[in-house]
Amino acid sequence: MAPSAEHNRGVANRRPAGAGLSREPSAALRPFVSSIVGYDVPGPVPRLHHGLPSTALTVIIAFDEPLRVSWAPDLAHQRFMTMASGFHTGPAYVYAAPRHSGIQLGLTPAGARALFGMPAAELAGQLIELTDVLGPTADRLYHRVAGGAGWDARLTAIDAEFSRLAIAGRVQVRRELGWAWHRLVTGQVRRTITLADEIGWSRTHFARQFAAEFGLRPKETARVARFGRARSALVGPNASLADVAADCGYADQAHLTREWHALSGYTPTQWLAEELSFVQDSPPAH
Repeated sequence: MAPSAEHNRGVANRRPAGAGLSREPSAALRPFVSSIVGYDVPGPVPRLHHGLPSTALTVIIAFDEPLRVSWAPDLAHQRFMTMASGFHTGPAYVYAAPRHSGIQLGLTPAGARALFGMPAAELAGQLIELTDVLGPTADRLYHRVAGGAGWDARLTAIDAEFSRLAIAGRVQVRRELGWAWHRLVTGQVRRTITLADEIGWSRTHFARQFAAEFGLRPKETARVARFGRARSALVGPNASLADVAADCGYADQAHLTREWHALSGYTPTQWLAEELSFVQDSPPAH
């Protein structure tokens, strides 16, 4: 689950875009971390905010107030100062707090292996404390980052700490599965069944191995990736729902709207109104 940056890939994405400072991951970290964003919203978010599915796992380090989140609005929420979340195919719900401030990282599946020593599948649909995957290192990480003097220092510290963890990284994603994941998330293939044939595996074996590594089935991955591309396209200039539907591979505008509601709990127009309102109400972190 993740608060998202601008049109970022990432748990249920609450949006620090327009309210934060982003940092390109260092070269050593780039295979494992897709984004690093600091966010700061000094007033309470006035409504329950939907975090969106993404093709990035999420790590959040909160500063002022714990992040309060759940998988359904009628469930008791969990409170986190540090959190890790895996892939999911529905919205997470982020609750209002007196202040939302922290750092969000988007992780690749290789990042789950290198940083946490586990496949992304072990985090799928989970909201857990960072200590559950990093142990005592998470507390040291938190105090170094939260104690940074300003956003530049905080973002530099998070890059340095995660680079150190990645250098000591463990088992990598199997090459065939990494190739298939890349093809799906970049939209290079529409029919997932062809991937197994290209790798030379049976389709059953491919589907089983893919889900065991990532926690999503191939078709679910393609669905979430298409949703992410549509999300980026919708905030572009002069975007129309019909054009976005056609460009992103939906059957028609009605298909786009159904998928958006299923994955995010919003229609596309509701999401745009929510996101624009959130960004306009949020001053920059720096």
